[in-house]
Amino acid sequence: MRYPKKKAPNPMLQIHKMKHYGYEFTWQSGKNQSFTILIKLRPKEASQTYQVKISFGIGQIPKAFVTSPQLKRGSPHTYPDGSLCLYHPDDFNWTDDKALADWIVPWIAAWLFFYEGWLETGIWYGEEAPHDRSK
Repeated sequence: MRYPKKKAPNPMLQIHKMKHYGYEFTWQSGKNQSFTILIKLRPKEASQTYQVKISFGIGQIPKAFVTSPQLKRGSPHTYPDGSLCLYHPDDFNWTDDKALADWIVPWIAAWLFFYEGWLETGIWYGEEAPHDRSK
């Protein structure tokens, strides 16, 4: 039996969608058909601007990191490597044909919105699913 070769993520699809939504971003290609997008996001009008790095490649789940300003130590819904926990893997299956601008970027903006609320109140008001932070 022959298995289909994994298709590389299409950077042009990602760039087109990001431009379509009017995001302020830059991107660069890396090794082994991997890509990095640097995007600026403000979850609400009164918010500061966050710089976020999204890394992805063939068959890889995109990882998002807030690069500035630095997140408060012990921030909820982050993994040990500092990446953001945007969704529970049982609830969503990333495939390389999906557009970051349709899925991941809105979830990052929502994460930032709830993060700001957590900074003010100590309560995370976003939806939560129990999961192991060590993964």
